[in-house]
Amino acid sequence: MKKYILGIAGFMGSGKSTAGKFLEKQGARFIDADKIVDELYQKGEDGYRKIMSFFGEEYFKNGELNRKKFAKVVFGDPKKLRILHDLIHPLVTNRIRKIVDQSNDKIFAIEATYFDKKHLKALITQLLWIDCPKDILFERVSTERKMERGLFEKILRLQSQPESIDFKVTNTGSKKDFEDELLKVWDKIKERAHSASA
Repeated sequence: MKKYILGIAGFMGSGKSTAGKFLEKQGARFIDADKIVDELYQKGEDGYRKIMSFFGEEYFKNGELNRKKFAKVVFGDPKKLRILHDLIHPLVTNRIRKIVDQSNDKIFAIEATYFDKKHLKALITQLLWIDCPKDILFERVSTERKMERGLFEKILRLQSQPESIDFKVTNTGSKKDFEDELLKVWDKIKERAHSASA
């Protein structure tokens, strides 16, 4: 069975999770790459072992990765971030590929921060970019995640819009406005998925 996989991209706070959950209600199988990363960071998992091996024990406390301390260091050093990506992205992509292969679902929506060509980008059919101005992004992450401005700026500088996107939706208004725009994308996705399997 031919499967359609939509990638959902956007800066932090843009509304990727909201979009993914909305598309899930429409009938897509939603996969949150961040949750998979969380699983890989658990003790005994491949991601945990790789971080311990490459970055050392100083980022672990009581057998758990100190995510806050680790994030501050990694997002403050592009070289370390690149190493982390090289370690974790193949693991995330393989796990998502396995979920897709073992599922009977026909349409998938994958939320992720990075869709690099070698890994997640190679897995998806089309890409949705969620656009949102920087001031609104910071307002959301400072309220919802209690993120400090300094860390927000560091992370944002390391994120970028992918070179090629298939759909763009702006998330600056009401939830209904956002969902109305997503519905238009959903109609196109269904059409594409249907024609691919016809």
